[in-house]
Amino acid sequence: MVLPKKLVLGGLLLIVLGGVFFLVILPLISPSEAENKGEETTPAENKTPSNIPVPVKVVKAQRGTLVISLKTPGEAYTEKNIKIKA
Repeated sequence: MVLPKKLVLGGLLLIVLGGVFFLVILPLISPSEAENKGEETTPAENKTPSNIPVPVKVVKAQRGTLVISLKTPGEAYTEKNIKIKA
């Protein structure tokens, strides 16, 4: 398949113009990152987290059977809900 020369050059020109737009023109018209950074952060976010231990509730893991029932075809639910907090 042979493509016309004008079609190939036109496509190449569109690719080059798109690259120039995204790499040169778009960064010039968008606000700089330094200005945005100062506006978006609050003084509380700038502080480093302290190394104070946080109390955590721990429960020993155990193996057991988990009863699963079918409500409708393709939908299963358990009798007990398991909550995992991260």
